Amino acid sequence: THTHKTHITQNFIMERIPLMGFGTMEFVDGSAKTEEMATVTAEALKAGYRHLDCAEMYQSTPYVKKAIAESKVDRKKLWVTSKLKGMPSGDYKDIEKRVDAMLEGLGLKKIDLLLIHWPGPSDEKLLEGTESKLAEACSWKYFSENIKSAWENMQKLRDSGKTRFIGVSNFYQQHIKHLLGLFPKDAPYANEIYIDALHQEKDFVDYMQKNSIQPIAYRALAFVNVYAQAAPMGDSTASTLAEVGKELGIESSQSLVLAWLMKRGICVLPKSKSKKHIESNFAAQKLVRSVKVDSLKALEGGSEMAEMLGCADSYAATFKSIVSKAESKK
Repeated sequence: THTHKTHITQNFIMERIPLMGFGTMEFVDGSAKTEEMATVTAEALKAGYRHLDCAEMYQSTPYVKKAIAESKVDRKKLWVTSKLKGMPSGDYKDIEKRVDAMLEGLGLKKIDLLLIHWPGPSDEKLLEGTESKLAEACSWKYFSENIKSAWENMQKLRDSGKTRFIGVSNFYQQHIKHLLGLFPKDAPYANEIYIDALHQEKDFVDYMQKNSIQPIAYRALAFVNVYAQAAPMGDSTASTLAEVGKELGIESSQSLVLAWLMKRGICVLPKSKSKKHIESNFAAQKLVRSVKVDSLKALEGGSEMAEMLGCADSYAATFKSIVSKAESKK
């Protein structure tokens, strides 16, 4: 498995997180039933994936548990990331109960990496509402008032042995700067954010890596199949991916994007219900040596046409806008 060469962890031990992970969120588009995640995750473990990305809010948890139990994969060789809904501020005992339920749900005694899923309240109904409601609830005021308590609770969870490492998700540069200002000696192990071919987050990824924070990309392949729809409007995203792939001898744009992200030292979490795609995504690790960190430089500026077609993650845009507003008020 292609892994990050070295990573100075919170415990100052050299530790490896597999750069190739498998996303276990249920298929919300209705293309597969939630219980099919048992077969899909089992298929991924069989193909060689050893990093599963889970979350407290995912409905797929019991099926992932089944897949892990039946796979007979040595627990020491499996890296499990999970995420707590929102910021775990307030009474530690309440947070501890939630993590115990999460562990029981996955059939594990310990999580490898526990993340704060988003920088706001733990009410997941927020994610079903409008972007403006989400932005209001996850305001900079809420974040700055609750992050100290939340991170102290995360530290307690690590100290108790319920997780080996602690990190964040959907945090942007001002979130991280604020957290590092409060806890300069205990940076998050990782930050899971939206990164893809058109949203490359170059400066932010550089910033995280300089601060020994492992970037993890979610939804890296979510819109690859949609780029072609923008081509008749003069958009060149699909053709650029095809041309770069051809030059490098990589047929699939999905494999190219995954290999390019891993080349940049970013963890990827592709998910598929197709055995063929599960295997071809995993095989992208063999292509890392063929790509360069700037192989997709031509797409760095994004694409207005693709954005118009919805090729962007709206949650990520909302969390990012909160930080921009906070920055502009300074």
